[in-house]
Amino acid sequence: MIHRRTHPTFVAGCFACKLATVDFGAAATPYRRPAANNKVAMEARWNADIPAYRRLLKDGLEPRQIDGCAAIEARAETAHDVNPGRYAPSE
Repeated sequence: MIHRRTHPTFVAGCFACKLATVDFGAAATPYRRPAANNKVAMEARWNADIPAYRRLLKDGLEPRQIDGCAAIEARAETAHDVNPGRYAPSE
């Protein structure tokens, strides 16, 4: 960068130095970083899945993973629907 010839280190109050530190998030350029789309989609899913996972744990159930917990919670009628192959929690 040409400005580094003037200031090799950051100088407070220099607008060009400030511009040199600006960066864009991965979600702002989805075609340059395809993996960023996957992360953004996962975070959107987890906004519903994490609270559902916590509610299931509070009820004594142990889902295998966080992904999909909101759907499991919505359609599960018994403990076996949440934990296939495990015993139902004792009451």
